Amino acid sequence: MKHVVIFNDHWCSGGVESLWTNLIKNITTDEFDFTILATQKETDIYDDILNEHNVNIITILDKVISNPIIRTKKNIKGFKNKIKELNPDILHINSCNASGLKLAHIAKKCGIKHVIVHSHNTLIEADKLKLKLLAHKIWQHKYLSAPDAYFGCSTESLEFMFNTKKGYLLKNGVDLSKFKFEEEYRNEIRGKFNLRPDNYVIGHVGRFCNQKNHKFLIDIFNNYLKTNNGYLMLVGEGELREEIEEYVDSLGIKNHIIFAGTTSEVYKYYSAFDLFVLPSLHEGLPVVAIEAQATGLPVIMADTITQEAKITTNVSYLPLSDMDLWVSGINQYKNIERKDTKEEITASGFDIKASASNLIKFYQNM
Repeated sequence: MKHVVIFNDHWCSGGVESLWTNLIKNITTDEFDFTILATQKETDIYDDILNEHNVNIITILDKVISNPIIRTKKNIKGFKNKIKELNPDILHINSCNASGLKLAHIAKKCGIKHVIVHSHNTLIEADKLKLKLLAHKIWQHKYLSAPDAYFGCSTESLEFMFNTKKGYLLKNGVDLSKFKFEEEYRNEIRGKFNLRPDNYVIGHVGRFCNQKNHKFLIDIFNNYLKTNNGYLMLVGEGELREEIEEYVDSLGIKNHIIFAGTTSEVYKYYSAFDLFVLPSLHEGLPVVAIEAQATGLPVIMADTITQEAKITTNVSYLPLSDMDLWVSGINQYKNIERKDTKEEITASGFDIKASASNLIKFYQNM
């Protein structure tokens, strides 16, 4: 049996964590055993599934370090020590910037035979000193040849990380046995939050962080409420939640916005929505957009997101520069009926079973 270590920086309730939990759940061979290595662990919502498949999560840091320079140094030292200790046959590094390439270089120096870097992003959000962008460019230049394989969730994510569209495209598949419309789920979730069957509910699933652009979403919804009625349900947690809650209070619309928190049953929430919106500043390929389409929802996304995320017909891309267009888009989809999209999702290769099978075939050929 070959040992695979999956590295992820922060193990939280995000799309990458959801993807890997479902990949592991749908791997049918016993040729490989898996360990997850993370800088820090921030959620336990996937623990039951991972425990069922004998997958341990090992963390590098046992406490939060606020200083980015000290944190980076400790991360690198801890990563090196853990990789030497675990000595995997395959190391699969998930990364949103070229730090993954640096870690691949370290792993190869430690004697790891097979190293994959998997890109999940298309943009660096530069901080005030532009240190993140500078580090990304330096590491990209120095360590581009370190991995044995380039993985991406989209062609744009491959180009962003590796300066090429040539690489292995592993699609962010979803579990079609769960992500489908169910009237039972709709009634359950709406009942939980005291919503009537005829209430119009706009939904969003994502961490409260700058990338997800929650403030813009709140502004869209506030404008929408000036001539319409409805609710906005936000599923997720994150460092900006309190700030967004305060902003909602300042606008006087808190009775129309539901902060639902995190859940291990997010698939139920899509059935409660009537429309899914995703105004992210950037994404690799958003799993939540695939999940929403799998449940038959119309979707409005920012045009900063790859067109590869569009699978079904009721999907629109809108610019973040024009809020009025977003309000018009919401109104446009108000009378759209949900449809069964399973065949479209499957034909596009976004069934998690296909993704898991393709991943294992790649591992077998390494």
